[in-house]
Amino acid sequence: YKRQGMATVGALAAFDGIDFDRSPPSAAAYPQTQLGRRLFDAATLVRSNVGVDVIHIDHGDWDDHDDMGPVGGDLAGRLVDLGQAVAAFRNDLGGALTRTTLLVHSEFGRRVDQNGSRGTDHGRGGLAMVLGGHVLGGRVIADWPGLSPGNLDDGALAVTTDLRNVMAEILRLRLGVWNIASVFPGLAPQMVGAVG
Repeated sequence: YKRQGMATVGALAAFDGIDFDRSPPSAAAYPQTQLGRRLFDAATLVRSNVGVDVIHIDHGDWDDHDDMGPVGGDLAGRLVDLGQAVAAFRNDLGGALTRTTLLVHSEFGRRVDQNGSRGTDHGRGGLAMVLGGHVLGGRVIADWPGLSPGNLDDGALAVTTDLRNVMAEILRLRLGVWNIASVFPGLAPQMVGAVG
Protein backbone atom coordinates (compact mmCIF):
# COMPACT_ATOMS: atom_id res chain seq x y z
CA TYR A 1 0.00 0.00 0.00
CA LYS A 2 2.96 2.29 0.50
CA ARG A 3 3.66 2.42 -3.24
CA GLN A 4 0.03 3.26 -4.08
CA GLY A 5 -0.02 5.91 -1.38
CA MET A 6 3.14 7.53 -2.71
CA ALA A 7 1.72 7.47 -6.25
CA THR A 8 -1.43 9.22 -4.99
CA VAL A 9 0.62 11.87 -3.19
CA GLY A 10 2.68 12.41 -6.36
CA ALA A 11 -0.47 12.78 -8.48
CA LEU A 12 -1.94 15.28 -6.03
CA ALA A 13 1.29 17.28 -6.09
CA ALA A 14 1.20 17.37 -9.91
CA PHE A 15 -2.42 18.56 -9.86
CA ASP A 16 -1.61 21.25 -7.30
CA GLY A 17 0.20 23.29 -9.94
CA ILE A 18 -2.62 23.17 -12.51
CA ASP A 19 -4.64 26.35 -12.98
CA PHE A 20 -8.24 25.13 -13.25
CA ASP A 21 -9.37 28.76 -13.04
CA ARG A 22 -7.53 29.78 -16.20
CA SER A 23 -9.28 31.69 -18.95
CA PRO A 24 -9.64 29.64 -22.13
CA PRO A 25 -8.66 31.18 -25.46
CA SER A 26 -11.34 33.44 -26.87
CA ALA A 27 -12.09 30.88 -29.59
CA ALA A 28 -12.97 28.32 -26.92
CA ALA A 29 -16.43 29.37 -25.81
CA TYR A 30 -17.44 26.53 -23.52
CA PRO A 31 -21.15 26.27 -22.75
CA GLN A 32 -21.94 26.90 -19.09
CA THR A 33 -23.12 23.34 -18.61
CA GLN A 34 -21.87 20.28 -16.77
CA LEU A 35 -20.37 18.88 -19.99
CA GLY A 36 -18.77 22.22 -20.84
CA ARG A 37 -17.11 22.38 -17.40
CA ARG A 38 -15.93 18.77 -17.64
CA LEU A 39 -14.35 19.24 -21.07
CA PHE A 40 -12.76 22.50 -19.89
CA ASP A 41 -11.15 20.59 -16.99
CA ALA A 42 -10.04 17.83 -19.38
CA ALA A 43 -8.46 20.39 -21.71
CA THR A 44 -6.73 22.00 -18.74
CA LEU A 45 -5.20 18.63 -17.80
CA VAL A 46 -4.03 17.96 -21.37
CA ARG A 47 -2.54 21.45 -21.73
CA SER A 48 -0.72 21.12 -18.39
CA ASN A 49 1.54 18.32 -19.71
CA VAL A 50 1.38 16.33 -16.48
CA GLY A 51 1.37 13.05 -18.39
CA VAL A 52 -2.31 12.16 -18.42
CA ASP A 53 -2.92 9.20 -20.76
CA VAL A 54 -6.67 8.73 -20.42
CA ILE A 55 -9.50 10.93 -19.21
CA HIS A 56 -12.99 9.46 -18.97
CA ILE A 57 -16.04 11.68 -18.81
CA ASP A 58 -19.43 10.08 -18.23
CA HIS A 59 -22.21 12.38 -19.39
CA GLY A 60 -25.60 10.82 -18.83
CA ASP A 61 -29.25 11.76 -19.25
CA TRP A 62 -29.60 10.62 -22.87
CA ASP A 63 -32.42 8.18 -22.12
CA ASP A 64 -34.87 9.76 -24.54
CA HIS A 65 -38.06 7.84 -23.95
CA ASP A 66 -40.07 11.03 -24.28
CA ASP A 67 -40.05 14.55 -25.75
CA MET A 68 -37.04 14.13 -28.02
CA GLY A 69 -38.17 16.91 -30.33
CA PRO A 70 -36.62 17.40 -33.74
CA VAL A 71 -35.57 21.00 -33.06
CA GLY A 72 -36.55 22.12 -29.57
CA GLY A 73 -36.93 18.97 -27.50
CA ASP A 74 -34.66 17.49 -24.86
CA LEU A 75 -32.45 15.63 -27.34
CA ALA A 76 -32.00 18.69 -29.53
CA GLY A 77 -30.79 20.71 -26.53
CA ARG A 78 -28.32 18.05 -25.45
CA LEU A 79 -26.95 17.74 -29.00
CA VAL A 80 -26.37 21.52 -29.13
CA ASP A 81 -24.56 21.28 -25.78
CA LEU A 82 -22.43 18.38 -27.02
CA GLY A 83 -21.51 20.16 -30.25
CA GLN A 84 -20.60 23.42 -28.52
CA ALA A 85 -18.60 21.68 -25.77
CA VAL A 86 -16.60 19.53 -28.21
CA ALA A 87 -15.91 22.52 -30.47
CA ALA A 88 -14.67 24.55 -27.48
CA PHE A 89 -12.47 21.63 -26.36
CA ARG A 90 -10.94 21.43 -29.84
CA ASN A 91 -10.33 25.18 -29.99
CA ASP A 92 -8.96 25.26 -26.43
CA LEU A 93 -6.37 22.56 -27.08
CA GLY A 94 -4.92 24.24 -30.14
CA GLY A 95 -1.66 22.47 -31.01
CA ALA A 96 -2.14 19.97 -28.17
CA LEU A 97 -4.96 18.45 -30.22
CA THR A 98 -2.33 16.62 -32.30
CA ARG A 99 -1.46 14.49 -29.28
CA THR A 100 -5.05 14.00 -28.15
CA THR A 101 -7.78 11.62 -29.29
CA LEU A 102 -11.35 12.27 -28.21
CA LEU A 103 -13.87 9.42 -28.49
CA VAL A 104 -17.55 10.26 -28.01
CA HIS A 105 -19.87 7.26 -27.87
CA SER A 106 -23.00 5.81 -26.37
CA GLU A 107 -23.35 2.34 -24.93
CA PHE A 108 -26.47 1.63 -27.02
CA GLY A 109 -28.68 3.19 -29.64
CA ARG A 110 -32.35 3.99 -29.94
CA ARG A 111 -35.19 2.42 -31.88
CA VAL A 112 -36.17 4.02 -35.19
CA ASP A 113 -39.90 4.27 -34.49
CA GLN A 114 -41.38 6.90 -32.19
CA ASN A 115 -43.14 5.69 -29.05
CA GLY A 116 -46.36 7.11 -27.57
CA SER A 117 -44.47 9.76 -25.57
CA ARG A 118 -42.78 11.42 -28.59
CA GLY A 119 -39.52 9.64 -27.84
CA THR A 120 -37.76 6.43 -28.74
CA ASP A 121 -37.04 3.33 -26.73
CA HIS A 122 -33.79 1.39 -26.33
CA GLY A 123 -32.26 0.13 -29.55
CA ARG A 124 -29.02 -1.43 -30.72
CA GLY A 125 -26.99 0.39 -33.34
CA GLY A 126 -25.48 3.62 -32.06
CA LEU A 127 -22.63 5.86 -33.08
CA ALA A 128 -19.14 6.88 -32.14
CA MET A 129 -17.30 10.05 -33.11
CA VAL A 130 -13.52 10.41 -33.03
CA LEU A 131 -11.68 13.75 -33.03
CA GLY A 132 -8.06 14.73 -32.67
CA GLY A 133 -4.54 13.84 -33.65
CA HIS A 134 -3.98 10.94 -36.03
CA VAL A 135 -7.73 10.67 -36.67
CA LEU A 136 -8.54 9.70 -40.24
CA GLY A 137 -11.50 12.05 -40.31
CA GLY A 138 -13.96 13.53 -42.71
CA ARG A 139 -15.83 10.31 -43.36
CA VAL A 140 -18.31 7.85 -41.95
CA ILE A 141 -17.15 4.33 -41.16
CA ALA A 142 -20.21 2.11 -41.36
CA ASP A 143 -22.00 -0.53 -43.32
CA TRP A 144 -25.14 1.60 -43.49
CA PRO A 145 -28.12 -0.74 -43.86
CA GLY A 146 -30.72 1.98 -44.38
CA LEU A 147 -34.00 2.49 -42.56
CA SER A 148 -36.33 0.20 -44.49
CA PRO A 149 -38.14 -2.20 -42.14
CA GLY A 150 -36.43 -5.24 -43.66
CA ASN A 151 -33.01 -3.86 -42.70
CA LEU A 152 -33.89 -3.14 -39.07
CA ASP A 153 -33.09 -5.41 -36.17
CA ASP A 154 -36.35 -5.69 -34.20
CA GLY A 155 -37.19 -2.07 -35.01
CA ALA A 156 -33.69 -0.74 -34.38
CA LEU A 157 -30.61 -0.08 -36.45
CA ALA A 158 -28.45 -3.16 -36.72
CA VAL A 159 -24.97 -3.06 -35.19
CA THR A 160 -22.51 -3.06 -38.10
CA THR A 161 -19.34 -1.89 -36.35
CA ASP A 162 -18.39 -3.24 -32.93
CA LEU A 163 -17.55 -0.24 -30.72
CA ARG A 164 -14.86 -2.34 -29.05
CA ASN A 165 -13.00 -2.39 -32.40
CA VAL A 166 -12.92 1.41 -32.46
CA MET A 167 -11.63 1.45 -28.89
CA ALA A 168 -9.11 -1.31 -29.59
CA GLU A 169 -7.73 0.62 -32.56
CA ILE A 170 -7.26 3.72 -30.40
CA LEU A 171 -5.67 1.65 -27.63
CA ARG A 172 -3.22 0.09 -30.09
CA LEU A 173 -2.28 3.03 -32.27
CA ARG A 174 -2.49 5.87 -29.77
CA LEU A 175 -1.56 4.22 -26.45
CA GLY A 176 0.55 1.27 -27.56
CA VAL A 177 -1.68 -1.37 -25.94
CA TRP A 178 -1.22 -4.47 -28.09
CA ASN A 179 -2.68 -7.04 -25.70
CA ILE A 180 -6.30 -6.17 -26.51
CA ALA A 181 -7.50 -9.41 -24.89
CA SER A 182 -6.48 -7.96 -21.53
CA VAL A 183 -8.99 -5.16 -22.10
CA PHE A 184 -11.68 -6.93 -24.15
CA PRO A 185 -11.49 -10.67 -23.40
CA GLY A 186 -12.60 -12.79 -26.33
CA LEU A 187 -12.53 -9.98 -28.90
CA ALA A 188 -10.67 -10.67 -32.14
CA PRO A 189 -10.05 -6.99 -32.95
CA GLN A 190 -10.50 -5.72 -36.46
CA MET A 191 -9.06 -2.44 -37.68
CA VAL A 192 -11.79 0.01 -38.64
CA GLY A 193 -9.67 2.87 -39.98
CA ALA A 194 -10.61 5.54 -37.43
CA VAL A 195 -7.03 6.48 -36.48
CA GLY A 196 -3.68 6.07 -38.15
